[in-house]
Parts: sequence; C-alpha cells; structure tokens
Amino acid sequence: MFEFDERFVPFVNQASIDVLLHEVNEATDQASFIGGAKIIPSEVGLGERTQAIGALSLSLYELTYKVL
Repeated sequence: MFEFDERFVPFVNQASIDVLLHEVNEATDQASFIGGAKIIPSEVGLGERTQAIGALSLSLYELTYKVL
C-alpha cells in the first residue's frame, strides 16, 4: 500500500485525471507497468472511490481515492 501526501489534484477544464501505476523490483530496479485508473469530473462530491487495476499484470490491485 502506498499513500500519497495530502496534495489535491484539481480537474483542469473538466479533463479526467489519469493515474498510471508501476511496480518496481527492488532487487533489479526494473519497473513494470501494472495498469491505470481514470478519475473523471462527474465523480466530484462522491467521496471515497475504489477502482480495480491490474488487467495487464499477474496481480490485481485496487486504487482507493477521495473525490471532493
């Protein structure tokens, strides 16, 4: 689990926010793409949301975020 700091990422011109996740092998320092999530402006005010991520990976991850 990784927690971002308390930054806010605003929607600019009603464009979605794309979050791309990579996994890093600590032994080799090699990064592998896990998948991504799209946070859309229509989610504003819905609070905590969760999206499944990892269709391209052997593992399935979830991204939980809050839309104020």
